[in-house]
Amino acid sequence: MYSVKIFYYMTFLAALVAFAFLAASIPTEYMVEANVMDSGGKIVGFIHFGILRGTKNLNGETGNFIVLDEHKNLFHPLITYILLILTAFATVSALIAAVLSLVNIAKLFPMKSFQGPIGMCFYNVTGVLLSTTGIILFTSVLFGPLDEEVLSPDDQALGYSTGQLALSYSFWLQIAAVTLLGVNIGMIIISQTYRDPEEEGSKGVPQLMKTAQKEDVL
Repeated sequence: MYSVKIFYYMTFLAALVAFAFLAASIPTEYMVEANVMDSGGKIVGFIHFGILRGTKNLNGETGNFIVLDEHKNLFHPLITYILLILTAFATVSALIAAVLSLVNIAKLFPMKSFQGPIGMCFYNVTGVLLSTTGIILFTSVLFGPLDEEVLSPDDQALGYSTGQLALSYSFWLQIAAVTLLGVNIGMIIISQTYRDPEEEGSKGVPQLMKTAQKEDVL
């Protein structure tokens, strides 16, 4: 029978990768990207941005921008703050989940304590819920009220518009992180159906001694 530790090693690796993915999705500028077109429908540039920053090119002129400033007239700044907070807390949850996996590998706390599988499951679930909420919020704004138009009103007044939006790698990093944390939840649940051979051995020795003592009495 496989040791429970094998599952905990896998949950540690998955949570660590999920943490790295979520952390990378915050500063990178590729949550979404699109071509920029002029009034005649000709592609004259591009735009891509993440949670905090972005880059746009209009007729060969490239510049960086802060999302809060560039999109302040497109959607409420509170949306950016909420998305940042959700992603940040999801990142912390993934890190705590990874740490708890190591704690359980080393058996530093009783299995039934909150630092055991219960805590591992809690922080993985928390990470999934926070990340999923952020993903739903982001996509609902992009493909809802904005209707795939992510240029500032000033650029739109000059006759520029964006074509079809494409979700880029920063966004898919979050999707991958949610998937990994979700798999972790499944592995933690499955691990509880296995008995650790080390625990079985430690519990079996006293039982064998009691049996031997009874035989001696007889």
